[in-house]
Amino acid sequence: AKVLPSQTRAELGIDSLGLVELAIALEEKTGKPVSEDALSVTMTVDGVRQALLAAGTAGTAPSGPRETWSAEPPLWPYTWGRGFRLLSLPIDLMYSRVATRTVVLGGEHLARLPGRTIFAGTHHGFADMPLLRRGLSQTAARRYSNAMVIAATAAGWVKEPLWAWFGILAFGLFPLRQHQEREVNLRRLLRAADAGNAILVFPQGVHARPEQEIADAPQARFHTGVTHLARSLDAAVAPFGVAGTEKVLPAFLEGYRGPVIAGIPMSFTPGPLAIAFGLPMNPEKDEEVEAFTLRLQAACFQLSRDAEAAIAAEWQRRA
Repeated sequence: AKVLPSQTRAELGIDSLGLVELAIALEEKTGKPVSEDALSVTMTVDGVRQALLAAGTAGTAPSGPRETWSAEPPLWPYTWGRGFRLLSLPIDLMYSRVATRTVVLGGEHLARLPGRTIFAGTHHGFADMPLLRRGLSQTAARRYSNAMVIAATAAGWVKEPLWAWFGILAFGLFPLRQHQEREVNLRRLLRAADAGNAILVFPQGVHARPEQEIADAPQARFHTGVTHLARSLDAAVAPFGVAGTEKVLPAFLEGYRGPVIAGIPMSFTPGPLAIAFGLPMNPEKDEEVEAFTLRLQAACFQLSRDAEAAIAAEWQRRA
């Protein structure tokens, strides 16, 4: 159908995600910065043209929120810069020494993932992310083992830039601004996802103990940000549960007296690790944010229990 200058964005069927995509496409086409805030629901096609004419040239700071080098990394670490994932070799070697076996369950659920996928799961120890990468490498989704964007708060990024940049280059860490520049976060995540990356989110926000999940302790519950992100990016959520990482490489410093590097206690106890993947999930059209978050949480908690059972069977086999 022909697009008329008088038609509004709503009449063209462009939703909030489409608005982000439209702004990105206009920037790439015209070389001018475009803020989604300037593209209202009632704006006509002709109004968009006028907004573009009023916009500054590329490289000129827009009037709204903008990216800053002190807050966000550039996009290249998640495109051609994925070659720097080789920097993770020391961590991979360490993983090979402490993980006596990696058990992967439910790999068949990852055979037909959609173009935009968020991996979301339980967070027990510092070996969770290497475990996920190793687990993915044994499934049909192996391409994501080195094409992962790890969404994390940028709160400590400025304080420890060296370690942050190591995380960005070696693993795909993606520092997010939590209280401002939400538009920038979404735009960059959308670009990164469309560049062939999956997004990794630990919805608990902190390391949680398995017993806290079983007891439904508040500190182990999932936050709703993963649901908002899935809806904003129109992405499926692939749930997973981990087991054993809290013993192999503990995350908690209480009672620990050994060396610490970048907040990580250098305490290693070799043993088997397990990860269980579930079927991809999507929020239903009218499903409340909290309802989907609880549904995802229940799936991930059960997957962790399945992974724990697999480790128990491994120890029994060795006995």
